[in-house]
Amino acid sequence: MSDEKRKFNLSAKLKDFKGEYKKIIWPDFKSLCKQTCTVMFTCLFFGAIIFCMDATYGFCSNYIINFLSK
Repeated sequence: MSDEKRKFNLSAKLKDFKGEYKKIIWPDFKSLCKQTCTVMFTCLFFGAIIFCMDATYGFCSNYIINFLSK
């Protein structure tokens, strides 16, 4: 591939990139804060559920192992 074709393809790709970049719709600050809080709350909620399930299963498995080893 010659340098001219490579240069042409690069400039065409940069033009395409610039055109696609202009189509991006950035959220306003209020919307961004609301979405961030939603994600954080969801992560904490599911993290708490997973923690509780893990603690419960760990307690139950230790209880069963100790019961069977006696």
